[in-house]
Amino acid sequence: MRRIACLSLLALLVVPALGAQSHENVGVAEGPPPPAGPAGPLWEAPSAVLWDNGPLVTHPGAMPGGADESRLQANLAMNTLGFGDQVLNGNWVADDFEVTAADGWTLDSATFFHYQTNSTTTSTINNVVWQVYDGQPGAGGTMIANGSGLVSSLFTNIYRTSDTTPSVTNRPIMATEVDLGGLVLPAGSYWLAWQADGTLASGPWAPPVTILGQTTTGNGLQDLGNAGTWGPANDSGTLTQQGFPFILEGEIVVVPVPSVLEIPTLGLAGLAALALLLGVASLLFLRRRTA
Repeated sequence: MRRIACLSLLALLVVPALGAQSHENVGVAEGPPPPAGPAGPLWEAPSAVLWDNGPLVTHPGAMPGGADESRLQANLAMNTLGFGDQVLNGNWVADDFEVTAADGWTLDSATFFHYQTNSTTTSTINNVVWQVYDGQPGAGGTMIANGSGLVSSLFTNIYRTSDTTPSVTNRPIMATEVDLGGLVLPAGSYWLAWQADGTLASGPWAPPVTILGQTTTGNGLQDLGNAGTWGPANDSGTLTQQGFPFILEGEIVVVPVPSVLEIPTLGLAGLAALALLLGVASLLFLRRRTA
């Protein structure tokens, strides 16, 4: 009984610690650089993009091997490297998008971006849960579609860093694609929410949209502990709201336009019948006038 009580106490102590993974901020103790390992396939940006919610790269080619850098601007007092959206802790992030085509979109897939601190360039992200809302979650929006799983998760060739540690390779960013199953959405405004699973202790973390010289990069939201209480995803240093990068792929819905009414062509018999009909009509008209 004493051992069970001790284990229960330990569980109570561990759960709040896990639940605290809402932000990863500058100053987190860095572990040793992860082993290089074999180079795996790199993510390739899609071509059939309907919506790209924002950039991550601030310094192209600045990292070892010519990789790109997504650098947090600590010189602007920014402090958050990534936002917690762990399935384990019930944490979510969300951002909005606009279906701009008059007849709507057919969405085939979405790509999200995550990292786990001290991972190699082989992805540790093994699941994503997603939801689509017809308005802002927590402010009247209703969930209209949801799913989980992943198609692939690959290294983007981008590392998340900060001004204080610009060359650290402990945070390789992964692009994780999920299948949206041909979701058809009419024109309008929507919100996409997501959370992720990973195999390491730290994170998964969702890096925000990062733009040099800007401390506010969007209107992203975060919900902690499955509370359904969505609040602005603010950087913990500047308290300015951040956006979240994601990509939507699919097709524009095209509704067929009815063709112009075509008059059928008449054969010889049809022409003869038409001539006879017109002749009879003419005789009747003349007879009526002379009567």
